[in-house]
Amino acid sequence: KQFIDLMCASFADVKVGDDNGSKEIEALSGIHAMLSKLLTYDFGYMFSAPVDVETVPGYKDTVKNPMDLGTVCTKLTSGGYADIVKNGGTFDDVLVAVLQDIELVWHNCFLFNFDGSAIYRMAAVQRRRALVIQKKSFDHLLSDKVKSAVSD
Repeated sequence: KQFIDLMCASFADVKVGDDNGSKEIEALSGIHAMLSKLLTYDFGYMFSAPVDVETVPGYKDTVKNPMDLGTVCTKLTSGGYADIVKNGGTFDDVLVAVLQDIELVWHNCFLFNFDGSAIYRMAAVQRRRALVIQKKSFDHLLSDKVKSAVSD
C-alpha cells in the first residue's frame, strides 16, 4: 500500500492509462518495492549511490552513462520518470526507462570490474535477485512491448 501511495503521488499530475493508471501504478509500485528490497539486501548499499569518480580512477573514462539504484529510486519517487509522459512519451516508455536504468547499474558494474571480482559477483547476485522479484511480483503487469524492449 505504501508503495502504491508513493507512486500515485509521483504520477499525480500525469494521465497514466485508460483505467486511472491502476495497472501502471501497480507495476511501478512493484518496481519500487523491488528496489527497496535490493537496497536493503546484504550488500545492496554497494549499488545505492553514484560511484565516487574521485576515488575510483578510470571509472568515468570507462562508464559513459553511470547509474545506481538510489538514483533510480529517487527519480521514481520524485516524478523524474513522469517527465517522460509529460513530454509526449507513453507509460510503456516510462516502464522501459526505469527497467533499463536498473539494468544499466549491473551493466556498468560488469563493464568496469573484472569477472570474478567481489563487486562483479555482488552485481550478478543482485541482478539475478531483481529478475526473480520481477518475475514473481510485477512481470505480469508489463506489456509485451516493455518486455521486448528490456530483453534486448
